[in-house]
Amino acid sequence: MISSESILSVIATYEANGWVLRRLITLPGRIAEFEAIAGKYQPAVKVFEGRMDAAWFSRPPVEGPIAWELRALDEAPYALLEFFDESSDDLEERISEVENRLAESTVGKDIA
Repeated sequence: MISSESILSVIATYEANGWVLRRLITLPGRIAEFEAIAGKYQPAVKVFEGRMDAAWFSRPPVEGPIAWELRALDEAPYALLEFFDESSDDLEERISEVENRLAESTVGKDIA
């Protein structure tokens, strides 16, 4: 399990490269810890319960859809990059699909 200090370091690295923290996902036992981390950032950062610890970042595009990256918050860095139209009706569904893919890759469990 990654420490809060390491999570803050990951976030700082992304921010230094132009990414914006959008969401945090965590296991049920770490909700309060992740809410404290989210509280250090813009009010738009939300914490969601999930099957892994991860962070969503986005970066404005030069043109086209917005780049979103889902980064596993684990000792071994692993991330998935997607491009989303934030005005799309299926945005939340697409976000969930990416989270499931990341969980399957890092946790090794099939998520229904």
